[in-house]
Amino acid sequence: VAANSDTVVTARQSVTLVPVGPIDGWYAYALDVRSRGFLLPTFAHLLEDPDSPVDINADPVRGVLIFKTTAHDLDRARDDIQIAA
Repeated sequence: VAANSDTVVTARQSVTLVPVGPIDGWYAYALDVRSRGFLLPTFAHLLEDPDSPVDINADPVRGVLIFKTTAHDLDRARDDIQIAA
């Protein structure tokens, strides 16, 4: 069984949204965009590519997007997440 099994790697990366451009007194925190219940799931849906092996899920409680993929080796899993992010 061990000789026929494939190595599988699951990679996961949490990402925080920040505004584009210079940050003026953490304006995004003043707007509290990360914790709005519908905003992060909407971003996750818009960013997810149906042709990509990477799944993007929202975690509004923590204010992050979670990029997750499974590949046959570490380099491929890392590259897939970097391309998706």
